[in-house]
Amino acid sequence: MRVTTRLRELLGGPDLLVAPGAYDALSARLIAQAGFSLVYMTGFGTAASVLGQPDVGLLTMSEMVSRGAALAAVTGDLPLIADADTGYGNPINVRRTIYEYERAGVAGLHIEDQVWPKKCGHMESKQVIPMDEMSQKVRAAVDARQDPDLLFSLKRPVLWQNCKPSSRRSPMYRCFTTGLKAAKHHFFHSMRFMPLDSNW
Repeated sequence: MRVTTRLRELLGGPDLLVAPGAYDALSARLIAQAGFSLVYMTGFGTAASVLGQPDVGLLTMSEMVSRGAALAAVTGDLPLIADADTGYGNPINVRRTIYEYERAGVAGLHIEDQVWPKKCGHMESKQVIPMDEMSQKVRAAVDARQDPDLLFSLKRPVLWQNCKPSSRRSPMYRCFTTGLKAAKHHFFHSMRFMPLDSNW
């Protein structure tokens, strides 16, 4: 079974899922040996372990994909969820990002709607791009994936900040919130995976 299919299967099950953060192949292997069902590639942990710096957009897409490939190589059939920052540019860059992460063997990833250079989701004073711009990135991600089971996620606090009260009746906002409610998969970062197969 592909790891992408396995991730969807796990998310569709009744159990609460815990995905500990890994920042290198050793930490990923330890998580797998400890018996967890998922591994999460932490962006902050990766930046700290590679550069000794916080997660403020200092690592490139190539560096993050390379680390993701190293983690995927040791996790076997355990699905790996990877941090893809903001997709590293505009929708064209997002397409390349999806292509490279898929080749690396990840089962899911998230793309944030922050202005680049971004900050870790736990930091204050984040700035976000317009919702229309983010929707173009999401469409690009969905169109670029080769495996229909590859999953994406969004961070709800950033989405809420991005959506003005006057626009909360818009079709785009309803599309986001409907996807969030339908997903029913909660993550520690206030993240949910969204079924992005349609409505984009």
